[in-house]
Amino acid sequence: MHKTQGWWTLAVVVGLVGCGGVNEGIADATGNQSNAVKAAAEKNCDNYQACGDIGAGKGYATREECVTERSAFWNDRWPTGSCDKRINADQLSVCLNALETIACNSLTDELKVNNEKCPQANICAGQ
Repeated sequence: MHKTQGWWTLAVVVGLVGCGGVNEGIADATGNQSNAVKAAAEKNCDNYQACGDIGAGKGYATREECVTERSAFWNDRWPTGSCDKRINADQLSVCLNALETIACNSLTDELKVNNEKCPQANICAGQ
């Protein structure tokens, strides 16, 4: 993780804890499907960047390209019609944490996290 990313992550966590805890912060930040999609895409791209998969000649040319493509992926997995206003903050937290643990260049890890920790049935199960 780059030093800048580390400080940014620390600032976000401190901010969320200061607002009543990490899970409450996630619930506030992800009340709708589009925020959950954005959070998952950002986590994916944080991981890809840490693994050196963003840049010229890499999996994604730019971070913006990564976020755009990963947002489309999560939007397909968590469609607005099924998920908007139904995001389960606790399950989303599990998913986002798992996205951070995907081993570099491990399709097996990525598939396991996507299917076991981030399925629509879990993420879109809120009230």
